[in-house]
Amino acid sequence: MGVGPLATGALVGDFEIAGLLGRGGMGVVYRARQRRMDRFVALKVLSDEMAEEPEVVARFLREAAIMRDLEHPGIVPIHDAGTADDGRPYLAMRLLQTRTLRDVLADGPLAPDRALRLLTALADALDHAHAHGVVHRDVKPANVLLDAAERPYLADFGIAKALADVTSLTLGPEVRGTPLYMAPEQRDGRAGHRSDLYSLACVAFEMLTGAPPFPKGGRTTVGNAHALTPPPAASERRPELPGPVDAVFERALAKRPVDRYGSGHEFVAALEGALGAADPGATTTVPASRAPGARSRGMRSAWLVAAVVVVLLVGGGVLLRNGTTDPSPPPAAAAPPIPTATATPSTTTSAAPAARTPPVAVGEPLHTASFDTAGTGFVDSPGTAMDLTSSKLSHDEGALRLEATAPGGYVYAQVDMRARLMTYVVDLELSVRPGSDVRQCLSLRWAKPGRLAWYWCLRTATGTATFARYEDGYSTDLTPAVPVPDLQSGRTVAITIQVDRTQLTMYVDGVQVATVTDDRVPTAPTIPGLELSADDGTGQVSVTGLRYWRLPAPGGS
Repeated sequence: MGVGPLATGALVGDFEIAGLLGRGGMGVVYRARQRRMDRFVALKVLSDEMAEEPEVVARFLREAAIMRDLEHPGIVPIHDAGTADDGRPYLAMRLLQTRTLRDVLADGPLAPDRALRLLTALADALDHAHAHGVVHRDVKPANVLLDAAERPYLADFGIAKALADVTSLTLGPEVRGTPLYMAPEQRDGRAGHRSDLYSLACVAFEMLTGAPPFPKGGRTTVGNAHALTPPPAASERRPELPGPVDAVFERALAKRPVDRYGSGHEFVAALEGALGAADPGATTTVPASRAPGARSRGMRSAWLVAAVVVVLLVGGGVLLRNGTTDPSPPPAAAAPPIPTATATPSTTTSAAPAARTPPVAVGEPLHTASFDTAGTGFVDSPGTAMDLTSSKLSHDEGALRLEATAPGGYVYAQVDMRARLMTYVVDLELSVRPGSDVRQCLSLRWAKPGRLAWYWCLRTATGTATFARYEDGYSTDLTPAVPVPDLQSGRTVAITIQVDRTQLTMYVDGVQVATVTDDRVPTAPTIPGLELSADDGTGQVSVTGLRYWRLPAPGGS
């Protein structure tokens, strides 16, 4: 199947080619007329390499379907997507008669107020997408379109993620990310909502100084700079910038996703405050790991995107830090059964137990995670790539193993599911390595990316579990600590959680142990995530079962 240049007048489905607009690693973009609607669109047709891979085509069309529903004034809308009669996969987007931010920056840096106006709109678009579990993966000036009124729009949103997930191809730089703006973890094929925020910070740095933070060069050279070189001082590149701006970029360009801002709104607000600082000696918040005398006391944090991613996502994510404001991704889940309960820590997992019936009525199955192959069923695990000495994430023998190998260790995995949950039942089967002192959490619902969410958390040292609310940098327990009997024995524990609008209910081994109603977290779609962190100790939690269902009641989702 060939997808070479198309002549004027050629047809792709209902679209008549009117001219060439550009080329990229993903395909060719044409100006085309949609005959049925009698309107002009930007029509992207996949390149030869990608169009010949059925999995790529399927992911491309699936992600396009998701993006059709992602309505936001700062995101270029998708009108249609499909496969033409001759096998050409295509995507039709709104045609904007405009220029890109890259064209604008060719004239030099922007005035701070102009940069902030554009960044505020772009951050809002990213936060909106992250709240729905969609990650861009290629935020850069060339993907920011400006209309005649200089309103910014993010283009190619989410499609790069769908294609970058396919590991059977050597994908071009536009798909994996553009080196000058690419977060360190993307070199390892991992990207979450904080990866997008890192790229946004690179774009912001260029807006204010006239150049990206790290110099141009080969892909390896630039990638190493992002991964190993401290970010430069913006005030040295452009002396009229206030000194506090440097601390904002230090955090926004942190090597570990957990140390970055939790949302675009949070980053832009910090940058605005720094740019407006009249006192050159004013200070801005820096990552807790770098603050003098700082002591980490809760979970280190990435969305949903949540998490997500989604959310991620899931949409967005923030670690639950009691009494601190360190943002982080959605939470983590648990561990595989340990064959013996001896005092010697064991790293061996047994085969996953057979799926069991949850203790509550459930509706349609939504997702069953599999752990047989590394990466299967999960995305966005920054802890593994960014700090191998303190944390590990592995999939083996039917289990997802999360481990903190040093105090302060942190690891995160976002559940890779297409459904965006609001009310549902989730069932976990997990075990703990004897002697573990870690906190393992599951994000339940993100209402505001990086700012407001529900979590279920397990504290292995005390053998207790709680529901908690994360709000603007602080976590609040919603229930008293619930005992989880014999947790340190290495046995498999079954946890069932029902999320029903404003009510949370917890079951341990089939017995209801806690229920709480909380009106502070409104019903909102989210994608869950699993997270593990350590304060002063180390430990391991393994998950051998993770399943989701709709609630059987009408309206459950």
